[in-house]
Amino acid sequence: MRSDRISVLIVDDERFYRDAILDILVAEGFDCQACEDGEGALKLLAGRAFSVAIVDMRLPGSSGVEVLQQLRAARHEMRVIMLSEQSDQERVLDALRSGARDYLAKPLHDEELVLAVRRAANDHATARDYISLCHRVDDLAIHLDDFNCDLSAAPPGGELQTLYAASVELVSRALEVDKTSLLLLDPRAARLNIVAATGRDLDPAQMDPVRMGEGLVGRCLEDLGAMVVGDTRSESHFAADLTPERYRGHSFAIAPLAIGERPFGVLCATDRSDGTPLRHQDLAMLRLISAQVVERLSALQHEAGRPVVEVSPGALRPSVEVELGEELAEELPESLSGSFEEPTLVKAPPEPEASDAAVLSTAPDDSRTVGEPAREFASPDDRADEGDAELVRLVCDAMVHEVEPTSLLRTALRALESELEADPASLYLIDSNSGELVREAAGGRGLRLDHERLATGRGLTGTVLQRGQLVASAEPASDPRFDAAVDAPMDGQPGPLLLLPLQMRGKTIGLARLHLAEGASVSARTGEVLVAALSAAVRNVLLYRNLLESIEEVAVARRESRS
Repeated sequence: MRSDRISVLIVDDERFYRDAILDILVAEGFDCQACEDGEGALKLLAGRAFSVAIVDMRLPGSSGVEVLQQLRAARHEMRVIMLSEQSDQERVLDALRSGARDYLAKPLHDEELVLAVRRAANDHATARDYISLCHRVDDLAIHLDDFNCDLSAAPPGGELQTLYAASVELVSRALEVDKTSLLLLDPRAARLNIVAATGRDLDPAQMDPVRMGEGLVGRCLEDLGAMVVGDTRSESHFAADLTPERYRGHSFAIAPLAIGERPFGVLCATDRSDGTPLRHQDLAMLRLISAQVVERLSALQHEAGRPVVEVSPGALRPSVEVELGEELAEELPESLSGSFEEPTLVKAPPEPEASDAAVLSTAPDDSRTVGEPAREFASPDDRADEGDAELVRLVCDAMVHEVEPTSLLRTALRALESELEADPASLYLIDSNSGELVREAAGGRGLRLDHERLATGRGLTGTVLQRGQLVASAEPASDPRFDAAVDAPMDGQPGPLLLLPLQMRGKTIGLARLHLAEGASVSARTGEVLVAALSAAVRNVLLYRNLLESIEEVAVARRESRS
């Protein structure tokens, strides 16, 4: 993975090392400048800022520690990596005490150098973002004081219009954006009307409304999900929502307004003044402002003794923050990008009486065995249930918060175990060498264990792999295809079973299986949702592993070429 033009200053009096470091880092995409002593470093530093400096411990005229101290005095936020000889241990300690971020011993290892620079650059970026956030929070406090003053000065009967205008002005100042808008819901017409805006040529009353579920704004309110889009040009899955006449900017932050889980409006920001994209910090600011607007509206409702805005009867989904724009986003399967849209597959409510009718039959002659849910289990009421959206959120949370493959899958499975009362939940991938299913991860929430390896041609498990369709059964042992040696967990006790094929590019590459608690039921719709979500998680895992393997191959090739 190439760096995003991180600036690096190299200070070494030995030309061999100076040029070698320069070549390695430039090849990795870093923006580098080099010099041979402390005086040259200070001159370069006077003309520009660097994220990272690499300083040799032994320099002519002054020690590396002295140069470190001078650089830190000039640019305290810059991270410094020291280069040392084996005999420089005491000097290394002095450098670390003086604020060095890291040190590397000569001779240098290419990959170690690149990783050290990236660590230092990440540390620099984190510190810079923290300082920026502190300043922005201070500024927000001042802007909120002005906001409250504006509202206090509102004329009688004009409180609502003053609140609307002050809200978009507050967003414009706090996020440093040119264009903002406040849209409120007209639930009878199922549309959002613009009631206040900044940076627009038209009066808000003349602007076209947005229908629920239409465009990013309509989708945000329908989902009750705050969203930040870094650059629409690189995020093609939003293309259908980005009509040129409505969205001329390339970066957005959008936050819903809701009383409890009842949505009534949306706050939007786009076109940052300096042209940089909007990020998580901006979304956090926008959500804080949204909370203030909701609080003020609630206070006005209390004073008036009646609703001052109309709200939707209920939310469709819990709040989810989304930030995209990384290179990996282009590689994600449709099943993952679809998680940002309204799910059409939702968990069916339990039947009034416990019976096999609550899950799919698995009789061999039943066409509903796998992947084709019967209509009686997919009533219109199912679509209003939020259960499956919550399951997708749990899997997506694991993908957002975990990177290491085993941790990602284990976290997702453990969340599903808890949500669906499963014990155990396991995920298997097909071993290309043996052809067997090898357990990749398990939730581990309960005491029961599943097998480490499974045959691929036996039982209901084999049926799922062969057909690429799910199986959900309340009594799997009554199915003639059931094979206890394969389909039951290690204790041999069968129970309600959910088998989910994991698919990539139209091929089944493994399966997830959940042994459910006695009497538990899962609808076919829930199974289909989990197939999509878990397949996306597995693809993330495989992409991550391929990336690591590519990095290692490059490192090995470089070591071999240099030796």
